[in-house]
Amino acid sequence: MENSYDSLNEYLNKFCNIHNDQLFYDYLNEYLELSHQVLKMFRGKELVVPKNIPALSSSESLALCDEFIQKYLTPYYDRWKEYLNNGVFEFTDVEDIISMGDSRKGSWSRTPFKDNQAFREIDIELEFNYCDPSTIIHEFMHQLNVEISEDDRSLSLTYARSLFTESVSIYFETLMFRFMEEKGFSKEDVAKAQIFRIINWRRCCENAVPNMILLRDFNIFGRISDNNLDEAMKYKLTTFGGKETYHNVASHLEDKIITRSKGSSETEIPYNFFTSFTYTVGTALAYWAISQNDPNMTWKFLQFNDDLLKDRDLNYAYSRFSNVSIGNLVAGAEKEVSRCTNLIKHPDEKRR
Repeated sequence: MENSYDSLNEYLNKFCNIHNDQLFYDYLNEYLELSHQVLKMFRGKELVVPKNIPALSSSESLALCDEFIQKYLTPYYDRWKEYLNNGVFEFTDVEDIISMGDSRKGSWSRTPFKDNQAFREIDIELEFNYCDPSTIIHEFMHQLNVEISEDDRSLSLTYARSLFTESVSIYFETLMFRFMEEKGFSKEDVAKAQIFRIINWRRCCENAVPNMILLRDFNIFGRISDNNLDEAMKYKLTTFGGKETYHNVASHLEDKIITRSKGSSETEIPYNFFTSFTYTVGTALAYWAISQNDPNMTWKFLQFNDDLLKDRDLNYAYSRFSNVSIGNLVAGAEKEVSRCTNLIKHPDEKRR
């Protein structure tokens, strides 16, 4: 008897209805192919978590960020000072979190609403090492991409926009690593900080590919079914290696949805697999851009960021980079990955 995957199909129907963003669905096959090619790129690459990353005080990190923003993000320098002075930034010591037995939440940029008023928040968990400056810049860029409507004080941030705002944050985070090198910091030690992004990117791709396949199949075939594998192969679409794999992936996701649905409301999405998409696509675009050695690329990303901030038509914003082929995106991104991994002189260092 064929599996019906009722909970999974109900979830995907709800997800598509709530997040019916045409730009995302129009390019879904491209995102899937990109993610698939990135995973192939990672085959055979040993990515090692460094044991020792040099220390950097909070004051040193903030001074680097201040100088970086003055140089590369001049239009946003006043906003940077405003956020620092008005308590938008909140810095937490990771060691304090661990010593108190609390779980780490990571660094985030949020804009919650209370009493019909928006409150900007940037929470940074300080590592007190070379990772901190890039994290601060990354989250600062995210806060800039939360547009607040003057009419109804609502937030304007769609899932499709998050694909591109993630690329903006990752581009400037990587540019910060380059800036540290220019300031005389050891390239090897800077690479040890950057490698965490690359490891996370691979992990996100591993999560994104199977979920993108299921979302694509739902959009094409109307329901998730074990027979979708034969249909996908007939049309030469990227899919799983066999029906057993298809069944295992679909069942695993359905189990997650059933587990997380308990106690949730009718309108809530119990499990959001979109986050891995944003890092998969965003990192590819950012790393391709940084690999081009284009002296105008920073200006192009500032213009791109400006398009998103003004909430212009997303097709217009994306048109700045839509002519870049998937092959070129992956080749450029691989160049940046190789640059980072080659700078780390001890690839045989054991993982923690």
